[in-house]
Amino acid sequence: MPQPSFPLRGGAYPNSTSSQFVHTSHRAPLQPRHGSLFSPVFMSLRDVEASAGLARVTRTYTFLMRVTITIVLVIVCSCWHPASATAQSAEKYGYEFTAGLWPLSPSGNVLSHGTATDFRSDLGVNSRVHPMFKAMIKTAERHGFTFEFVPYRLNGDNTLTRSFRFSGRDYPTQDKIHSEASVNYIFGGYQYDLVSAPRGYLELIAGVAYFGASVRVESQQVGTGTEQRRVPLPMIGGKFRIFPFRGDTFNFEGEVKGMSYGSFGRYIHTNVNASLAVSPHVRLQGGFNLVDGDAHDEAGTKGFKLRFAGPIFSVQLHD
Repeated sequence: MPQPSFPLRGGAYPNSTSSQFVHTSHRAPLQPRHGSLFSPVFMSLRDVEASAGLARVTRTYTFLMRVTITIVLVIVCSCWHPASATAQSAEKYGYEFTAGLWPLSPSGNVLSHGTATDFRSDLGVNSRVHPMFKAMIKTAERHGFTFEFVPYRLNGDNTLTRSFRFSGRDYPTQDKIHSEASVNYIFGGYQYDLVSAPRGYLELIAGVAYFGASVRVESQQVGTGTEQRRVPLPMIGGKFRIFPFRGDTFNFEGEVKGMSYGSFGRYIHTNVNASLAVSPHVRLQGGFNLVDGDAHDEAGTKGFKLRFAGPIFSVQLHD
């Protein structure tokens, strides 16, 4: 099983084949505690707060948490009442499958040998429509499992305006390159209904996401370089759905999940959708999806950062 890799402070990244931690700033290197798989997560809070970039992410994460808490309070206050044994719950199905198209706008970078290579300005990566798949199986009244899969495929062409080092190769100014980025995202988790009522529900989600990333750069002058990363990340979050009108023709739903890994990075995934039922078993959805992630190797020379955002349009099937 692949070991989790999390970012260090100051741009240091964990290497999947080493257990030492090297720091790129002038501070002393952080040393993980031994005996725990996720011990790097529990590093000094002072070290986490010292990073300006992480402070920005913390503000974003705090905002999302406030929005989620507000939604939770609205659902609890408006929907919380015991349903009778004969009452029909709004969520009466045992499975749900969603297939969507996501015209995302990508940004981020790949860190290789201490040099950050930007997706847009260096690799010339452009926006592209991506498929997104979700599945939910409800095994009991309040218990279920959820799965997600997104095959990110990005490419671009560019004439370099600056030189950079990638995969051990130096790409000079005015070099013409072609780049391809492939990221397979897989999530599997358990969900539990905290609140379930005829007009909506609130669920707790806990699981693990896996990222398999590969970036390839072809140059007319220096040849081809490739960087690969495989990172498993634990996550927690919540999901809600509200039926604002009588019946189940129209609803709002949203989800936020992720985790802060201290000085080793973070991951946030949030989306909101409006759904319209066009038949007893089919819904059409439209909304917005955002992914903000940061993963690093431990040698201080390798890693990647990504931010994908854009509207999403889906078809949802349920029993």
